[in-house]
Amino acid sequence: MVLNTKKEEVENVQVTFEASNHSNSLLAGLKNLREKEQLFDVILVVGGHKFPAHRVVLASCCDYFRAMFTDGLMESKQTEVHLNGVTAKGMKHLIDFAYSSKIDLDFDNIEDVLSSANHIQMLSVVKACIDYLKTHISIENCVNMASVVELFSLPDIQSFIYQFMCSNFESFALSPEFCRLSQKNLSQLLESNYPVNCSEADVLSAVLNWIEHKFDERVKFCCSLLTKVHIDRIKKSEIESLPNNHVLDKILEIHTNLQVLFQGRKSSLCHRLHQTGLVNVRGYEESLVCVGGFSSTGGMTNEIKYLQTSTDTWKRLTEIPHVNQCNFGICVLKNALYVVGGCYNEQMQEVIHPYGFKYNPQLDTWDSIAQMTIERCRLYAVGGDPSTMNDQFLHSAPCECYNPDTNTWTQVASLPGSRSQHAGIALDDFLYVSGGLEDLDDGVISSFYKYDPNLDIWTELCPMLCPRADHSLYLFQGRIHVVGGWFNDPVTQQRTMATTIDCYIEEEDRWEIIADVHLPRLYATYTVYGDCLYGVGGWINGNNQSKASTVQVFDMVTGVCEDKSSTSIELWEHSTCCLYVPSHKDS
Repeated sequence: MVLNTKKEEVENVQVTFEASNHSNSLLAGLKNLREKEQLFDVILVVGGHKFPAHRVVLASCCDYFRAMFTDGLMESKQTEVHLNGVTAKGMKHLIDFAYSSKIDLDFDNIEDVLSSANHIQMLSVVKACIDYLKTHISIENCVNMASVVELFSLPDIQSFIYQFMCSNFESFALSPEFCRLSQKNLSQLLESNYPVNCSEADVLSAVLNWIEHKFDERVKFCCSLLTKVHIDRIKKSEIESLPNNHVLDKILEIHTNLQVLFQGRKSSLCHRLHQTGLVNVRGYEESLVCVGGFSSTGGMTNEIKYLQTSTDTWKRLTEIPHVNQCNFGICVLKNALYVVGGCYNEQMQEVIHPYGFKYNPQLDTWDSIAQMTIERCRLYAVGGDPSTMNDQFLHSAPCECYNPDTNTWTQVASLPGSRSQHAGIALDDFLYVSGGLEDLDDGVISSFYKYDPNLDIWTELCPMLCPRADHSLYLFQGRIHVVGGWFNDPVTQQRTMATTIDCYIEEEDRWEIIADVHLPRLYATYTVYGDCLYGVGGWINGNNQSKASTVQVFDMVTGVCEDKSSTSIELWEHSTCCLYVPSHKDS
């Protein structure tokens, strides 16, 4: 066969060859030149030690050497270059890395390598050192690590170390290493505001142990350190039973100004801490949390947001691990958020489901919980819209009780009648349920019931002052209050917004009006946050064309109500609650 090819075509043929192992061959060649001491053109002198090298190799690995050898500095013309700010031990490892792309790190060399790499800004090695410290941190070495990273100004790894100390505070405080902390390190640890795994009384005891370890030398730091302990969260009995209480007595004799700090504790804070179910709220921020709902821009959503009080803005917390849904029930138990039941759309049909999920804000994780025995749209499961063949209400919907310890649901006594769009709340050891729709014909009711779990019975109490559906119950100063919702006007049969906040006086079994609601909202939620009642989202005066983009804040102490326009959140048919969220959520 004869291949006829034009001369022009042959001349224009181009072939590109790429060696897959070229980088390895190049490194091997450079290493070979170094071993044979060939073509060296610079000697680095560090602490009396000399390290022959090739300028091009050093410059290719590090901007520090590139600038030194190419920007006309005097070192570019010197045969020997003396380096300061690095150690011979560290520099040897860095030069080995430049010729091999590998570095062996251990506790004997990590400080030298990190200091040298940080000084010449060999960033890949700095990162390798930081990763090594993070993966090898322990109670036995964390104090040394804190000193090292502070010396080299590495705030990210410093935060990681303090977070480790806090999460292991109980064991760390009992170790000899704790008393080796410098005053500056201990102060920064207390200020870091990461969650700890012990009570605040244990934190106080640890600080007292640190002071006692070198009392004469450290007593001068007492005021600055003890003011960083949350004394108002410690019961008087806990302070009196501290094993080192004698140290505190000695300190108070010297620093009399601290006596006010220990005498001015607020017992209410201790009570609120007990209610959270947390061992300690150090490192947490009580936050208003908004769960799911409908938005005018994105339709149904599973997103969960929380109100960051420092900036007065809503930030993303997490998302329910399920298809977008609505009409679920939520509650907070031992600072875990439970989301149970609900319904979702499938081919334009509302599908009711029995699934439940539990969110842990400290770990930022979700777990599934046992299914309810009956699917509902609405941790007691009371009423709601149970799924039936004909979408009719059950005459008496079974109530279910969830046990988080055994992850099981059990049926309890049924609430008389059947209802949906009602409200419920727990007070002391009892459950209270109010209002709702009694049937599918919008029969709004005003009934109010109390459930005793010990006797497994429901007791009918004084009904609310007006019927309410889609309303909220909340607690303030130990009393049940009702706010929001709607009812059918008895004359016009038109949907009418409930415009008052009513309080239930249990010892007299009666309700009384305590305030009027400015611009009542339909499908809004109301949650106590601090001393204020927060109304989030909804339709103003029940008008679906007038979505509420502000948060309505009612100060229950002063009686003043205001709209906070800076916290724009336009939602309806959502849920809100209060949850303690880690202050350093993003880390």
